[in-house]
Amino acid sequence: MLRRLTVFPVIALGVATLACQVLSSPTPLPTYTPAPTYTPYPTLTPESQNNGPGGFPFALTIKTFAETDEIEMACTEALGGGWRLADWLDIQAFFQAEGSLDAFLAAMSGQTSFLLSFEGERWYSEQRHYFGEIHEHNLPDGWLSHADIDEHNIDLGSWYGLEAPLLCFLGEELGPAEDSGIDSSSANTTPETPPTFELSYFGTQPCGEWPNYAVFEVESTSIWILQSAHFEIQDTSNNQSAYNGSNDRPFLKEGECPPGDTILPPFNTRYLAANIDEPTEGTEFSAAITLCTEEGAEGECTTEAVDFVFEGEEPTAAPAAEGKLPFVGVWQNQATGATLEFSEDIFLNKFWYKNGYREIYYDILAYDIENGHLDLLTNRVLQAGEEVEYDWEQTQFLSYNIADNTMKMFIGPNPYPNAAAGVSYNRLEEEAQEADSELNEKPSFGLEFAGTHPCGNNPTYAAFWVKNTSQHTFESVSLKIQDSTNGKSMYTGSNDRGFVTEGGCPPGESTLPPGERMQVAAIMRNPDASAEFEATIQLCTQDGVEGDCVTHKVTFTLDQ
Repeated sequence: MLRRLTVFPVIALGVATLACQVLSSPTPLPTYTPAPTYTPYPTLTPESQNNGPGGFPFALTIKTFAETDEIEMACTEALGGGWRLADWLDIQAFFQAEGSLDAFLAAMSGQTSFLLSFEGERWYSEQRHYFGEIHEHNLPDGWLSHADIDEHNIDLGSWYGLEAPLLCFLGEELGPAEDSGIDSSSANTTPETPPTFELSYFGTQPCGEWPNYAVFEVESTSIWILQSAHFEIQDTSNNQSAYNGSNDRPFLKEGECPPGDTILPPFNTRYLAANIDEPTEGTEFSAAITLCTEEGAEGECTTEAVDFVFEGEEPTAAPAAEGKLPFVGVWQNQATGATLEFSEDIFLNKFWYKNGYREIYYDILAYDIENGHLDLLTNRVLQAGEEVEYDWEQTQFLSYNIADNTMKMFIGPNPYPNAAAGVSYNRLEEEAQEADSELNEKPSFGLEFAGTHPCGNNPTYAAFWVKNTSQHTFESVSLKIQDSTNGKSMYTGSNDRGFVTEGGCPPGESTLPPGERMQVAAIMRNPDASAEFEATIQLCTQDGVEGDCVTHKVTFTLDQ
């Protein structure tokens, strides 16, 4: 048995007078800051060099930066002498001097996220950089606001993996903070060492051909970002190792199989899974799982342990064959979608593996109905339709038991494995078999233009209906909108939370399940009402526009 572990310019504006805005104190300890909300970038123009004394003191860079970039001199290089990276205290001082909040928001021209510093420091912790975000009084659930202006019209946050313009400020270097109204003890701190998480045993599940993956639920309870895992599972009943290995992509959603995501965000819950080789009912195990802040089980690490017992099932007798062999037909595992197709002399095992279907064809050499045994010879193996080599013994042995149209099946190189330790498959009726054979093997979706609607301060968001017409789940979306009449790009971007309800605005849901119909939406700035547009939409089965992807195009006009 194989083991697997698995600055665009800000328009010069006179400073209008306004009542001093309300500045609130921050949350002293973080709860959880989600990834910065999705913000489409506007069409950019060269930075203005004319903002000076008497002009508006803030500007955004055209170029976007990652928080790990060297950005200390970027504002000076983009805008000239006197410009530097803005600090939250600069924004605070601007409003305390009765600067216009409406002017500030209008000057952002739809941009809602930007990098900045706080009290001269760029980093809240070793992993989280400060950024500002406009929320229009609607703070997202679980979002850690270190400080805010005008009841969460603008918030100071911190996160990792950022990609945003810099907010620049025309003024002197930042001096000592005077009565900022912000509890500085909550800033520039190092996360608790080591990171902390809660661990519990969740159960077992099949993954591919391996029937018994031990699944564990992990809940991050600190502000560390965890990036790798090391598993040690001991069979305490027999005093031997059941699994030992590390994984840089261990973090799974419920029901998923490794490999999974590369990070566990702070205060999130994910699942881990590791293969247990042929356990027997009642076997006791002890699992020690170490989670670390760097790949390769390095950085700051902590270990938690949990004991569990494998609960097997007793085999039941197969019903008598009436007219045909009891195993002949099509069987499906409801959790994974994997299928078994038996005739009297050929067996096809078909399941999703990596980026396509794995199809293993066997010749049935002999069978024993009374004991539920089949002798098999591997014939060929296809991966995503291409023939591949395999690394197991050509001769295989299969055991099964059938009760109430449910088959428990196990296959291996030794005669004859315990069927009760295998995976359950339900028999498909003939109509279901025909429907199953017509399912698309690859992801697919339907696309149509749904019209336009406003989002926030932006009057024109183009919306599109997308319906998942496959058995796969989509987890990210890429959008491109082209003005075909005038030959210019209106929008290009991607989103891991791009699925919204009718008339909704990003960010939305992170998945589009099979059979579901939702909308995706993208901003169009100053569109030509008489033009014809073309939208190219790509949906993918993994975050970051990765995994299995499918692309469709649709043309539309604004008067549709």
